[in-house]
Amino acid sequence: MNISSGYANSINSIQQALSMVNLRNAVNQNAATVEKLIESTNQSSRQQLEKATISHKGQNVDTWG
Repeated sequence: MNISSGYANSINSIQQALSMVNLRNAVNQNAATVEKLIESTNQSSRQQLEKATISHKGQNVDTWG
């Protein structure tokens, strides 16, 4: 079944909102606390990805330009 991109975006927005409500209820905190928790999780994920890829940076540089 094909759906329009606008409809798909609306569904995604609703799913994200429901996920936020569920997370807030799960940790029994207010929206600001949940937002901070998510930001902290995202930052931690970025840092872990950077640590995992740092040793590979610059090894495949095209010097023939």
